[in-house]
Amino acid sequence: MVGLIYRAEEFSPNGNVPRDAAILEAVGQRLRAMGQEVRFFGEAEFPSVTEMQSLDVCLSMARRQSSLLALQKAQLRGLHVLNRPNAVQITVQSRSSTLEMLQADDIPVVPFWSYEPSADEMFQCEPELQTLLPGWVKAMHPRGVTAGDVSRVATPLEADCRVLEMAAQGYTDIIVTRHLDGPLLKTYVVADAHWSVGADEPSGIAEIAATVRQTLGLDIFGIDFILTSDGPLIIDVNDFPSFGACRDEAAEAIAELVLRPSRP
Repeated sequence: MVGLIYRAEEFSPNGNVPRDAAILEAVGQRLRAMGQEVRFFGEAEFPSVTEMQSLDVCLSMARRQSSLLALQKAQLRGLHVLNRPNAVQITVQSRSSTLEMLQADDIPVVPFWSYEPSADEMFQCEPELQTLLPGWVKAMHPRGVTAGDVSRVATPLEADCRVLEMAAQGYTDIIVTRHLDGPLLKTYVVADAHWSVGADEPSGIAEIAATVRQTLGLDIFGIDFILTSDGPLIIDVNDFPSFGACRDEAAEAIAELVLRPSRP
């Protein structure tokens, strides 16, 4: 049996709940057509240990910390889980760790600076940070994804104020990235297959996607690029996007991936 877990509503903002559900349900339809028994779970009604033990494979969009920990335990007991919960945990909880891992593997990323609060939780605009302005302040919140997670800032004072506001509101993993002009390219990846929308795809995207997959351990993900004169730079990596622009192709590829033996 294949278990499919919907994403919790707080992690599907801006009307994305039906879109996220649509890709999961499209995969379920294809799995049934391939002779598989499937069962859907909501992240709010997460499968019990007994229910997990009845599954052969679990395809999950879950992002809650409690869900990811339960999936990690099931994986240790031998359940094949896509995406790997430890990989999802990194991308969901820390943009800075994600970008640092990519940068360490020579994958081109947007210039960024990570905010680390001092003992008194104060923050000042360091000279290194000033070189990134105008730019974007981005952060994660344990309660979910909101429009306030990303803010445009033009001056050191604006950056200082926004970071202090976010820290006071409980945001974590606050970073500042440089604003770069250029077309936005969104690339959707399922294992070795990918689809790009938004701009003409430059050469090398397939190789970058393959390296991102290896570095982060994700099999189903999206990459946001800004296309600059120096080449494509990664702005963000998203685990299990809704694949709205290529849902049919992605659903077919995901269904086939679910039935493959797990990779080491």
